[in-house]
Amino acid sequence: GKKGKGKAAAPILTTPAIIKARQTCLCPRLGDSLRNMEIADDCRMDVIYWRMNKAAERGHNALNLSHAALDFLPEDIIHIPELVGVVSLDLSYNRLFNSDHVFEILTHLPLLKKLNLSHNRLHGALSVAACRIETLEELRLDSNELTKLPETGIENWRSLKVFSVSHNRIKELPETVGEWTSLEEINFGNNQIKELPFEIGNLKELRRMNFSSNQLQFVPDQVGELTKLVSLDLRGNALVTLPVTLAQCTKIEHLNLGANRLTRLPPEVMGQLLHLRDLQLYRNKLDSLPPEMGALQNMERISLSSNNLRSLPEELGQCSSLRELYINNNSKFKEIPASMGHLAMMRELSARSCPALKSLPATAKNWTGLKQLDVRAGKKKETCKITPDVAEALKGGGATIRGGNIKKAKGKKGGGKKKKK
Repeated sequence: GKKGKGKAAAPILTTPAIIKARQTCLCPRLGDSLRNMEIADDCRMDVIYWRMNKAAERGHNALNLSHAALDFLPEDIIHIPELVGVVSLDLSYNRLFNSDHVFEILTHLPLLKKLNLSHNRLHGALSVAACRIETLEELRLDSNELTKLPETGIENWRSLKVFSVSHNRIKELPETVGEWTSLEEINFGNNQIKELPFEIGNLKELRRMNFSSNQLQFVPDQVGELTKLVSLDLRGNALVTLPVTLAQCTKIEHLNLGANRLTRLPPEVMGQLLHLRDLQLYRNKLDSLPPEMGALQNMERISLSSNNLRSLPEELGQCSSLRELYINNNSKFKEIPASMGHLAMMRELSARSCPALKSLPATAKNWTGLKQLDVRAGKKKETCKITPDVAEALKGGGATIRGGNIKKAKGKKGGGKKKKK
């Protein structure tokens, strides 16, 4: 129509009820949100100061400020006289990000021995101020965003017994770690370390060593000097060989070498680790095992899954403590030696996705304590034949059999043999 004519716009109606609905049912005002956040922050800080004052009142030498959503460390921690004597401080699961600020405060706690800063947001290089806390015996920095340790100064941590910095982005291990001569446990799992310094051999008291999920291509010979090692975890690296000096670490009970590129195991090493109980060799490139492994009579668990194995050495039947054996996903694996049928402690044997395995040894009927047997070929047709007497013995002991082709006893097929006329 002409200008000035046409349908008039509907009037906008605003009633008290509509205004109230907008205020209560729709998004709250930004100012209210900020105020609510301030109140929540005040409540959280009240809880933190309550914890600090409670520890001071009771004269505790341990202070727990974990799971407190801390963005910064309150400086009042060093102004409460009763807290100056804190020996153990737990700051894990917070949001601390500036390690300079954190450690500048912590240097005023002269008796601090245990410090847990795991699961925070500490980023970049670890503050050199941390090196001034020479009383530390246990330092945990797991699950942060650290990229580097101070190259100098950490030698001051001569009393350190536990150092754990897993799940960070550290690329290099300073040579000065060799000064941690009291260290018993070191954990650098899930970092980006490419090599270990030779000085690591100075850690004579070391019992547990974890460098899993890094980028190591070799292990220095000096690791053989760590003769008190009980647990060594090097899984998820790029190792091709092992140093023969590892044979000197005769107290090792747990050895994890899974997910590497190993093509062989030094026989002079495997025959000497007589205390070994748990051996993980999955996802490597092994096509055989040294017969010297038969000397490992304390072995309870072996994982050989995802390799290129065709068989196992007869000597493995001498590992009288063996309870669990995993050889899954070895496509060319075709034989379990008869000697292994005499392993009375066997509880689980898994040979899943080994289509070349055509049968179990007749001696397998001696596994009367077996609880799990898995020989699923991973194809439509099962390939592993299990004789009736073996199947009956295993099931009689309570074993669950997965896969395999259980042969029927002779004379029972079709209701028995037909009589001659």
